[in-house]
Amino acid sequence: MGAVIIVEYVRVRHHLEPHGLRFQPLFRAPGTLLWRDVSSVRYSPSAKWFRIETRRGQVIRVSAMLTGLPAFAQAALQEISPPSMDSATRRILEETAAGRPPSLWE
Repeated sequence: MGAVIIVEYVRVRHHLEPHGLRFQPLFRAPGTLLWRDVSSVRYSPSAKWFRIETRRGQVIRVSAMLTGLPAFAQAALQEISPPSMDSATRRILEETAAGRPPSLWE
């Protein structure tokens, strides 16, 4: 388990861009997500990540441990259409954008 966490720390990357997110997942090839292609975003309290799904079925997970999570939350709130997220996810994104990210210990 410890080795996976270390590899994830070294390999996984997310970079905000003007119209989306560039990412490097743990085991797959890097990619780009355009905000306009997002069909849903949900927060998983048990996994501590935001699960973003595109209209093509691509899934990107953004960890609550991400450095720069408030900037991600601000971009998501501005760029992803409101019907694409449930009220609980919207509330967590709003709190995170305000500098109060979800607890990793609850």
